[in-house]
Amino acid sequence: MQTVPKTQMGSEIDWLLSQPEPVRDRIIQSLPPSEYRALEDELYRWERFARPDQREPPGDWFLWIMQCGRGWGKTRTAAETVRARIDAGLCKTVNVAAPTWLDVMDTMVMGSAEAPGLMGVWPAHRKPSLRLSKDDP
Repeated sequence: MQTVPKTQMGSEIDWLLSQPEPVRDRIIQSLPPSEYRALEDELYRWERFARPDQREPPGDWFLWIMQCGRGWGKTRTAAETVRARIDAGLCKTVNVAAPTWLDVMDTMVMGSAEAPGLMGVWPAHRKPSLRLSKDDP
């Protein structure tokens, strides 16, 4: 088995991702659960992938308008911003608004592989539960 160089986690991730898929898969499958979760957390860290213009604006702001074209990453950026605020303990409940219920569910909550919504930006071991109404358990 190959070993990961003893460097920062980000460098280890970069090294791992640079390996051929069979090597990468073998290493990942050999990890103990706690290391697998740490790897998953690192792979889901938005700061690794976000462009500078997709990062949350500095300061105490109330409204962030992302007025940009199709494919810019608005859905992912919004979902990652909500995740960051939940993970930081700044909020527990999220309200989402869109033109239709289907827009809320398909785009903003579920998303897609190319544009993950709220349910797609957490690693599996930290994924929140989805409550559609206050009566859901």
